[in-house]
Amino acid sequence: AAAFLEEHPRRIDEIRRALDTQDWELLHRGAHTIKGSMRYFGANAVFDRAFGLEQLAAAQRLDGGEEIFVLLKQELAKLLPHLINYVEGRGGPARTARA
Repeated sequence: AAAFLEEHPRRIDEIRRALDTQDWELLHRGAHTIKGSMRYFGANAVFDRAFGLEQLAAAQRLDGGEEIFVLLKQELAKLLPHLINYVEGRGGPARTARA
């Protein structure tokens, strides 16, 4: 959790840059890294948004990319306080099963 909190701003910046420049490799790497972390936390909404961006990178398309990116940031904003609480020893996010 602490590593994700430290790294996620760089991954978000990478995704932003990748969308702006149509850098498919960078988009894939940033989205894949965030997606992978979400499996540990059970954060399905963030996982799904990151996966959507990863799929766009694989298809080398940007259709809906901006919308997915906005939703990704919104879902991360909901998750981050829980991760901070966990790292600081005050609990954390409830783990939910993937449907």
